[in-house]
Parts: sequence; structure tokens; C-alpha cells
Amino acid sequence: MIIRKATVLGAGVMGSQIAALLVNAGLKVELLDVVIDQEDPNKLSKAGYDRITNPKKSMLFDLDLAANLTYGNYDEQLKEASDSDIFIEAVKEDLEIKHDVWGKVAKVAKKEAILATNTSGIPINLIAKVFSKEDKKRFVGLHFFNPPRFMKLVEIIPNQETSEEVIKQVTEF
Repeated sequence: MIIRKATVLGAGVMGSQIAALLVNAGLKVELLDVVIDQEDPNKLSKAGYDRITNPKKSMLFDLDLAANLTYGNYDEQLKEASDSDIFIEAVKEDLEIKHDVWGKVAKVAKKEAILATNTSGIPINLIAKVFSKEDKKRFVGLHFFNPPRFMKLVEIIPNQETSEEVIKQVTEF
């Protein structure tokens, strides 16, 4: 599978940087976060988008690439089937929050989509417990080092059930 579209879950510092890296690499990227303000449901993801596209300090090689970046929230964007090829979660290092987010994603991700966490502090097998046996096969740790734009290394961390094919795909990615 060729990865053309990514959804980054969590628009904080790390999620925004991962989203920018992927946009710079030519992918279409959807940047999502939680709703903290009913009047402005995209407040957090829009802040991430603004950080990425800030004309004075852009994370993009070319601001025209911003056309490949969208933002939204979990409540709206994780209700219907998604066409993303990979989901990369970069939310707070809290197992309950991660399980909540992955529970939503598992319902909308296409069957061949790769599910990846950027966690550095929680064992992958603990996060994987929220998934069905089948979904565990496509779940992997994909730990980007900070700042991802300059640190040209990514740690790939399989869970006990991750398929060899998914490991191969993220390695090529």
C-alpha cells in the first residue's frame, strides 16, 4: 500500500510537527484534536494548523503545501468512514485518553489503514489492549524524535500481534 493520506491525532507541539513533516513529504494530512470549546470545536486543531502555517515561522518548506493540510476534531471527523492510509496518534501520555481516541478511530479506519502511536512512555502492548485481535495486527509504535523535521530517525515498535507486513510498510514509509 502506498501511503498518500494521513490523519494525525493530537494537534499539540509534537502532533503539529509530525503533520508538517508529512505535508512536506507530499501527503495529504488531516490534523485532529478534542473539542474543548463548543463555540469553537476546532480550537486546538486550528491552533496546530496556525503553528504549522505561520508565515513568519512556517514549518512547511513552501506555504503552498498548506493546501494539503486540513484540521478538525474527533467528534465530527471520526463519525464516518475515513480514507486515511495511516493514523498517527500524538496525544497526552495517558492510557485512558489514548484508549478513548483509538476506540473512535477503530470504528472509522479502513481495514488496511495502519494505526500508529507516537508514544514514548507507555508500553505499546498496553495501548494495544483496546484493539480487536485483527486490529492489533496493524497497530504499531511509530516514535518520531523531537523535532521530527531535523531528527531524521523514527523508532518502529511492534506490539505482540503486529504483522510483518505492517512493519515492512512503516519501514518503507
